[in-house]
Amino acid sequence: MLAQSTAAGLRAVWEFRSPLGLIVLEAFGDALCTVRFFDPPVSERAPDCRAVCTPIVQETLDWLEHYFAGAPLPPIPKLSTLGSAFSLALRSLVCAIPYGETRTYGELARNLLSSPRAVGRALSRNPIALIVPCHRVLGRGYALVGYAGGLARKKALLDFEKNHRPWPSVNHTAIL
Repeated sequence: MLAQSTAAGLRAVWEFRSPLGLIVLEAFGDALCTVRFFDPPVSERAPDCRAVCTPIVQETLDWLEHYFAGAPLPPIPKLSTLGSAFSLALRSLVCAIPYGETRTYGELARNLLSSPRAVGRALSRNPIALIVPCHRVLGRGYALVGYAGGLARKKALLDFEKNHRPWPSVNHTAIL
């Protein structure tokens, strides 16, 4: 309890070195806000960032380590509830796509009484990659389209999930 109350309001930014490149994750208080692939080096550090491994950061690091090891996944870390009602409903649908399976933008759109384009636009701004597995969403006819982390990563993630191959070892560090 003390660790949680101490962490409230604390912004933590961490790097996770994955087999597919650097992943930056950001948590604020007890909720995960961002998990994204980061291609250029992280050059600017936020002045309010602390090199503290908060409980939510540790949960997220554990989740990522399990994912890239091809091991059974622990529960999803607590996610930030920032976003529109539409994006939060879409997030729930995307999180419900089972590991190793895919859906199309159109299938998700029908569930939300929306358009595939609106779903694609919202997913292009998904701030919590992998954990909100937007890489499992494909275009019409299950075509490989659209992924903020790049189509090569999307294909690698889908192939990995399909084949359940463990990746080489991974590590993580605080961004100071």
